[in-house]
Amino acid sequence: MTDNAKPGQDRPPKPTPAKAGAARETRQAADPGKPAKAAGKSATGTKKARPPARKPRTKRRHPGTLALYLAQLALLSALAVAGGMFYLWQANESQLARLQQQLGRLDTGMDRNVEQQQQFEQAVRHELGLLNERQQALFDSIDDLIRTRRYLKQDWLVAEANYLVNLAGEQLTLARDVNTALAALRAADTRLREVGDPSLLPVRKALAHDILALEAVNRPDLAGLSLKLSALAGEVDTLPLLTPGPASAVPEPPQGDATAPRVEDWKALPAAMWDDLKKLIIIRDHQGPIKPLLSPGQHFFLIQNLKLQLEQARLALLRNEDGVYHERLATAESWIRNWFDIGDDHTRHALEVIAELGAQDIQPALPDITASYRALKAYREEQARPPAQPEPPASQSKPAADATTLQVPL
Repeated sequence: MTDNAKPGQDRPPKPTPAKAGAARETRQAADPGKPAKAAGKSATGTKKARPPARKPRTKRRHPGTLALYLAQLALLSALAVAGGMFYLWQANESQLARLQQQLGRLDTGMDRNVEQQQQFEQAVRHELGLLNERQQALFDSIDDLIRTRRYLKQDWLVAEANYLVNLAGEQLTLARDVNTALAALRAADTRLREVGDPSLLPVRKALAHDILALEAVNRPDLAGLSLKLSALAGEVDTLPLLTPGPASAVPEPPQGDATAPRVEDWKALPAAMWDDLKKLIIIRDHQGPIKPLLSPGQHFFLIQNLKLQLEQARLALLRNEDGVYHERLATAESWIRNWFDIGDDHTRHALEVIAELGAQDIQPALPDITASYRALKAYREEQARPPAQPEPPASQSKPAADATTLQVPL
């Protein structure tokens, strides 16, 4: 085989001596007719002297064989590299296919996630919009509630002030209680001040005028006067009568039989009887008119009636009944002067107290406090009036050309 042979074909090896002998034996075995001849030749050949041993020949390597080996090695390496590259390529392709499948699944999952995210965002935006609407509605409700609460509080305060003004008028007119009426008007002014509405200033001005008018009234100390009358009624029992009764006489110490004069003679008996008679009868000198002697029952009823007169005067004082008050005091004073000893200190003190109580004016002139009531009533009517409806816009005027008469010269 030449050097130009293809690298894929092997050259036939050269036959060696051993191989040549084996080939000859093979040929002899294959030709059965020549055994003897061959044996004879071998026998004669053995008898001959053997030729001298030849020197062993060294193999001479041909340069083409090494190149062939190198080419084969390069070919095998190339094939191995190609196979490895093919294997790696297939593995890479399969891995790439798997990666593409995974990427496709990931893309599908990502698309699904993106779609879900978009749906979630839409739902969140929808819910957020609903929450914003609810929050705004809640804020509006809170504002309305605050305004309503403020209006309710203002209406309540105004209604309470109106009640207090009415109460002041009733107490002043019916009971003539200046103190209660004054306290009610002051409380009404405090309620209106808490409202803080400038439109209530005229009402507060009227209240201030009525309060000043009530403060100028001369108000008697009804409680103090009532206590004085009660104390005076308690001292009636200690007043001495003008005509003392039997109980008021000073008893004389009893005289025993040892001290009694003894009548030794019948001639002294009339004188002794006269002395005893003079002790039983007491004669007093009175400068004024003599009142009949009161029995114990009459004296008791006199004291109780006098206390009753003073108690009626006290009730009339608390009710502001000026006529009844002064009438009962005058009756009590008259009874004390007629039936009790005015020379006694207790009697004089009782008369002084009655005179002091009678000088009190328990029913002074009262002012008119209806101005604040009328002003507050007008304010409430104004607030209860519905607001005026806005007037519709005036119709647009026609163009000037329609309203103007054109003058055409003849």
